[in-house]
Amino acid sequence: MVIETDITIELRSVPRLLCPVRNLIRNYIASFGFEEERCQEVMLAVDEACTNAMRHAYAGKQDETLVLSLGADEAWVEIELRDEGRPAVPGRV
Repeated sequence: MVIETDITIELRSVPRLLCPVRNLIRNYIASFGFEEERCQEVMLAVDEACTNAMRHAYAGKQDETLVLSLGADEAWVEIELRDEGRPAVPGRV
């Protein structure tokens, strides 16, 4: 199954940009009729993934890039985060 992407954003690895990302995620999930509690859970998961990429994959460098893509169909919501940073060490995740 291929889910069509509705939104793709590219952002620098700057922590202050996480606030607008959280708002985007919360509003996107809410637009599908999810309850506020579920929107919060998804928003927090994406926020944590972005924070981890900034902190660990990019070692705090603020001149790197993250790519966040959001898509949905009638059954699924798909959120993908891509970075070009250092991969996690196997067994330490």
